[in-house]
Amino acid sequence: MRNMIFCLLVVCGIFGTCWDLAIAQTPTPTPTIIPTPAIDCSCLASGRVTNAITGEGIADAIVVGGDASYASGDGSYIWASNEFPCESSSTHILTASAENYITQIKIAYTEPCVEQTLNFSLIPSSAPLSIQTFAGDRETSEFPYQKTSSGIVITAKVKINGERSVDDGILVTATVRKAGKRYISIINPYALTTNGGTSFAITSKDLSGKARVVLKTGNTKKVITVLVE
Repeated sequence: MRNMIFCLLVVCGIFGTCWDLAIAQTPTPTPTIIPTPAIDCSCLASGRVTNAITGEGIADAIVVGGDASYASGDGSYIWASNEFPCESSSTHILTASAENYITQIKIAYTEPCVEQTLNFSLIPSSAPLSIQTFAGDRETSEFPYQKTSSGIVITAKVKINGERSVDDGILVTATVRKAGKRYISIINPYALTTNGGTSFAITSKDLSGKARVVLKTGNTKKVITVLVE
């Protein structure tokens, strides 16, 4: 019996020692560090801010998009710090404004990140603007709306002196007057001009009636009527 116990102790001792040595000699794995890729934020932007009527530079114009850059005497500007802020979006909004002018908005693309020229052409607030509205290709101020339809689209074109279309990036808003809110709603009441125009989608609330909508850009307004039947 003593010999058996002695043998067991010896065996356990040997295996215990060997196991401890195996643990001691097993190297601890080194964690792999994956570097975070650097984000390229050197998307340069520059250009001029000019008067849309005269073509002259606007010296006191401000270009805003997170930080502000002031235009020089001839309206030239370089975006603040020469680069856009790092963002996950592939676009960045720049807004140019000046006293007594209508604000203009431009979209800068940051993917791919390249140098780009963004010129602004601001319309004087006193400029004679007009808003034309269309149902398809037909110019009209009255828009019939059948409740059974999915909705209607109103197209608005903005012109200077009734002839020249405005540049891209001019804000146009659409507001339903209080009484008309029972009958219709506008999906997106804010829109920027593209190729001189923009559009608004309107849906009904399943009630028959007349709703008036005010379109506005700068100091210019136009009232249209939507007849829900």
